Amino acid sequence: MAFLRSLWYTFSTNTQPFRNTCVYHARAPEYLTHGNIQSADQPVSCLENLTDEGLTMTEHADTRNSAQKLLELEEIKKTLEEKVNERTQQLEQAKKEWERTFDAIDDPVVILSDDYKVLRANLALSRIVKQDIRNIINHNCYELLMERDTPCENCPIHTTVAEQKGLEAEIHQIEQGKTYHLRSFPMSQEPPRIVHEYRDITEKKAIQKQMMITDKLSSLGLLAGGVAHEINNPIAGILAQTQLLLMDSHEDNPFLEQALKEIEKAAHRCRKIVQDLLNFSRQKPTVQKEKQQLNQIIHHTLELYTLLPHKERTDVESNLDEDLPTSRLDADKLQSVILNLLVNARDASPSGGTIKLSTRQQGDNIILEVSDHGSGIPPELQEKIFTPFFTTKEKGLGTGLGLYISQEIIQEHEGSITLTSAPNEGTTFTIELPIR
Repeated sequence: MAFLRSLWYTFSTNTQPFRNTCVYHARAPEYLTHGNIQSADQPVSCLENLTDEGLTMTEHADTRNSAQKLLELEEIKKTLEEKVNERTQQLEQAKKEWERTFDAIDDPVVILSDDYKVLRANLALSRIVKQDIRNIINHNCYELLMERDTPCENCPIHTTVAEQKGLEAEIHQIEQGKTYHLRSFPMSQEPPRIVHEYRDITEKKAIQKQMMITDKLSSLGLLAGGVAHEINNPIAGILAQTQLLLMDSHEDNPFLEQALKEIEKAAHRCRKIVQDLLNFSRQKPTVQKEKQQLNQIIHHTLELYTLLPHKERTDVESNLDEDLPTSRLDADKLQSVILNLLVNARDASPSGGTIKLSTRQQGDNIILEVSDHGSGIPPELQEKIFTPFFTTKEKGLGTGLGLYISQEIIQEHEGSITLTSAPNEGTTFTIELPIR
């Protein structure tokens, strides 16, 4: 009995290993039919060699209730796991859709911290800055897109964080001459996160500027036409009277003769300016095309060129393709274009220089080139050379309308006029006219 008391004491003081466990003595097999043993869903322990008479001990616990609870918990666990897996798949799908949408946006979009660091960027930014997305992260936004060492002056990032509302600004990329419309949105406050969207509006600004210039030119053209007609008659009178005076001999007064020649030269220049204004006021010159030989037009133009007053001698070296085909051309209009190019080449050439003029056939086009050996046109000015009232000549020596009008005439012939120039290597104007 002392042994049994000791065994019971062991069970009662250290029950954790035996909870929900049925215990019986091997010498008492009749207890195998005991209800607790039959319904047990936990291990049943068999103790041997306790006594000869046999002994069965059970720790009282309702194992049927425990089993039911375990089954319920197992079902709940399974359901939760299924829901977690389903939600995880949904999140993965949403993440992929968001990334695809983010990268499909044509404009650069970045997520920034409040110290201008790029935390995330789309493929549009990667394409523009020509860097891999991984190399963009943690770089300053103004360094990547704006190519600056300091933040943009009017960047709204801090105002966006402080006011927690969307803002817009216009920022400029100086190096490439680009203009961006920036939209700034707050994303979160803690930690501060901001979304910036950059839209390139360089072309839009250029179109707006061109429209403004067109409106101004339209008004100016009307004014110029009226003024030119009013001035033309007095100039014609001055020129005629001066030429009459020059017909008389002034051997006794050479100073007077020289003064009259200067007046005549100034009158010619005024008439040229008036003619340019009249041509400019006709917004679209009307060309009268007839079957013409371009070389013949050039010969007539060279004759006129020799009659112009020349401050310094400049020779013209012509290399004309004698087999050039005829084409539908306006002789008078093209003559004014060629003469204008010759005068410009003369003014750009050094004293004693040579102007080269050549023609050739290239496919279905006629090519005319006029070259000088002057100082050339700087690259930053070349794109402005056909702009109305733009001139590289000294003040008072040009109206800035000659090349603009020449371009209009060539375009009326469905052709093109371009230039190539380099510092100290001269300038070449190339006219391309279709053979019609």
